[in-house]
Amino acid sequence: MVKAIKLGWASKWRANNWRRNRKEKALNPDLWGELLSLCEYHLTEFVWVKGHSSNRENNRCDQLAVEASLQPNLPIDTGYINGKSSSESC
Repeated sequence: MVKAIKLGWASKWRANNWRRNRKEKALNPDLWGELLSLCEYHLTEFVWVKGHSSNRENNRCDQLAVEASLQPNLPIDTGYINGKSSSESC
């Protein structure tokens, strides 16, 4: 994710109608599009952090994500159906 943003890959995918190259579609174009829109609005910095390596902020994000995933009655992710992103199922 960090490389896709910092090296401009995600912006190129969007410009190429969410294609990574002639053969491959970009996965999760709905999420990439939302992230790119937010990056255009907010001042952001992306820094790679090794997961589960005692980084306080990363551990907190992991804890929050796990807690959120265990909540009842979560809304359906319409961009992700039957184990595939909606771009894959097209």
